[in-house]
Amino acid sequence: MKKLLSISGIVFVLLFIQLSGCIDTSNNDDGFWDFILPFVSSPEVDELLTDPKIVTMSFMYDGNMCNVDYIVYKGLNDYLASLTRNITYYDDPPTTKDFIIRDLDQNHQKIVLMSLVNYIANFTEDKDDQARIAVSMVQNIPYDDIGLESGLLNSKYPYEIVYSQTGVCGGKSVLLTFLLRELGFSVVIFEYEQDSHRAVGIKCPYEYSYNGTGYCFVETTAPSIITDSDKEYEGVGKLSSYELIFICDGLSFDSVSEEYNDSIEYHRLLDLADLNGGTLSPSNYDKWMNIANKYGLL
Repeated sequence: MKKLLSISGIVFVLLFIQLSGCIDTSNNDDGFWDFILPFVSSPEVDELLTDPKIVTMSFMYDGNMCNVDYIVYKGLNDYLASLTRNITYYDDPPTTKDFIIRDLDQNHQKIVLMSLVNYIANFTEDKDDQARIAVSMVQNIPYDDIGLESGLLNSKYPYEIVYSQTGVCGGKSVLLTFLLRELGFSVVIFEYEQDSHRAVGIKCPYEYSYNGTGYCFVETTAPSIITDSDKEYEGVGKLSSYELIFICDGLSFDSVSEEYNDSIEYHRLLDLADLNGGTLSPSNYDKWMNIANKYGLL
């Protein structure tokens, strides 16, 4: 049962979380847990909430893959798709940050996407775990391979990525930035113009941060361990120079040492496998599998 309830001008989205070890279901006979998430709407936004459909958002939590059915609307998606991607200016031309802030602050999508933020905030009270859920949720949205191959990589607003369940590094990074910002974290964008790439930075202890920036590197294109910037990119290799674009101040992701140490161990095991013709001892293979399963890397 999935339905939309409207009470006294406030829209409530009824979401169902299919449990996979995420929440205790001992008091739930059918294996599902009902979770009601409100978002305050407006008449202007209400007019765009047409042609609903369900998309499934997936994320890793405590070593388990969790799924949530989320209601999205073609009316709002089509409205956002119709908006110009240009910014009118009279003096200085707009910067990359201007375009990012425009995409983050689009009012219609912001009102609706707050239900997703509220869902994450209500899933756990632990702020760092909220960040982990947001990161995993965006990473598990499929990469837009069709758009990449066709060359039709029109920029998408964050809501369009949620609706279509596809995106590339630029749009997915803005979506993650939106979620982390609304959850209260300090966020930056790492913009690799030369490499045509974009990643997110979340404030963290200096010793775990990317190149001493005070922000931990977060890849958004696919499941990846937070802090893991040691990857090879197709047609690029290692990432090169970048611009750090500050978005907002806020909380620090202070328990990131767990991810940092897991990333180091994961790459140690990969390097060891390379030295041994792609094989690992049973004990090292188990270590590799534990990390891969923990972050959904398989």
